[in-house]
Amino acid sequence: LNADYGDYASASQNEDNLVGSRHNDNTPLFFAIEKQNELNTAREEINRLASMLGDAESEKQEAFDAMEEMRQKMDEANARLLRYEKLGMKAARPQHNNSASSSY
Repeated sequence: LNADYGDYASASQNEDNLVGSRHNDNTPLFFAIEKQNELNTAREEINRLASMLGDAESEKQEAFDAMEEMRQKMDEANARLLRYEKLGMKAARPQHNNSASSSY
């Protein structure tokens, strides 16, 4: 009876060692798979952030272009205003000739 128990304990210990060694063999693979998943998640996040950055840069460029267009329109309006003011001053000056003709 003791011999049977000894054989059983020995077999159980051998099985535990075998399972333990399998567990130890699988552990690096498990960690490698986990790290691969983490890398994939990080890669996806980098791609998402790069996409957001690209969108922001595009919007920034569009705003800059619109600002430049508005600056040109403002410069043209200011130049037109100066021309009208100069014309207005010329029209407001008294005429030295005695003709009754219009300045238009």
